Amino acid sequence: RRLADAAARLQVMQLSQYNAMGEAERASEKVMSELLEHLRSQYDYIIIDCGLKHELLTVNALVGSDYCIIPVQAHFIPEVLELVKSVQEKFNPKLQIAGILLTMYQSRPQLCRSVRESVRDIYGETSHVFERPIEYSIKVAECPAAGQSIFDYAPKNAAAESYRSLAEEVLALG
Repeated sequence: RRLADAAARLQVMQLSQYNAMGEAERASEKVMSELLEHLRSQYDYIIIDCGLKHELLTVNALVGSDYCIIPVQAHFIPEVLELVKSVQEKFNPKLQIAGILLTMYQSRPQLCRSVRESVRDIYGETSHVFERPIEYSIKVAECPAAGQSIFDYAPKNAAAESYRSLAEEVLALG
């Protein structure tokens, strides 16, 4: 609960606001990292789902993480890689890319198949590309409104199966 509250505050908090609150001596990029330190011993895994933009919440998530998974629809990968490299250099040299994950995937359109092949060709030798993409499903968009996870809302849906496969692959990676 405290972590969720802190993340919500970080979403709306700008660096200037943070500094104006008398916290100038603390790096605003490390707020989540400090909160997570108190939770690490209680969990095997802590998953933080956030946007890909260079925003304070995303930077905080990367600074507080050991690994990150880079989601890819059809683009954004160079921007995200630059953000990860920047966080590694400035704040968290231990941050590693666990892999690249294709999301909102549809097997029929040629574009999706082409992006999948391109990601494997370009990044497959230097980064892990997760085997099964996350299938596109409107159910994923509906489940937050229902207050349920995809596993409760539509457990047999292709997207739920994709997320199960991702979890198994992440656990297998160690």
